[in-house]
Amino acid sequence: MYFKMYLIFNNLFIIIFWNNINKLFTFDTNIKRAVNYIILIPILILVVKLLKKEYIFVFNKKDFIKSLKVGMFMIVVSMIFPVMNILTTETTELNSIPYIVFNTLVVLIGTGFTEEVVCRGILMNTFYDYFGKTRKTVIACCIFVGIEFGLSHFVNIIGGNLNITQMLVTCGLGLVLCAIYARSKCLWGVIFLHGLWDVAIMSDGIIFLSNNISSPAPAVNTLETLLYYSPLLIPFIICFLFLLRKSKIDECL
Repeated sequence: MYFKMYLIFNNLFIIIFWNNINKLFTFDTNIKRAVNYIILIPILILVVKLLKKEYIFVFNKKDFIKSLKVGMFMIVVSMIFPVMNILTTETTELNSIPYIVFNTLVVLIGTGFTEEVVCRGILMNTFYDYFGKTRKTVIACCIFVGIEFGLSHFVNIIGGNLNITQMLVTCGLGLVLCAIYARSKCLWGVIFLHGLWDVAIMSDGIIFLSNNISSPAPAVNTLETLLYYSPLLIPFIICFLFLLRKSKIDECL
């Protein structure tokens, strides 16, 4: 029952709310993004309270540091993306400092918080409540939630932005984030890592004037985009298997 309720909430809520709220506002697209998060974050906090899972918000410095160590793979990759974007961009005209700071904070805080509360915070812990916490269920939980995280991006089809490669890569990202959360048990750590990742991949639009971070992803999966994004799946899967290797899986229990 919990999973049916979650899947309905997660996918229908995004379709009805996330993809249509923009139509209610006529101001700048990036402001709309911030308004979305301002509305969504209190709703998610209320949902967490109703589900009696407030414990997911407990901050422990030791666990937070551990999440960063376990998630070092994501930190390294997040440092590479901005360099690639700067080297490959066709423009050299920079956005204003306030614009860069504003959009960095919106992506870092908004995207990381909302998606991690739903996927790692609510769904993973609900999975544990239902199936228990053993080595097998931890791995099964990470795979299930990781794939669901990727498939939830299927709602982009509503806006005409469906990109199969995006779904594949987000599945890989979801697997790694699940493994990090399972090992560290610190939601704030994965919120930060997720936000850092999104800022990195959107850095081109955040930094440079002619690019828009809210521009839709390519709807057509050309061979070029497939070759560009698909190889990212391999390190994600390797990282996932490494993080949940036999000698470390007991840390998740």
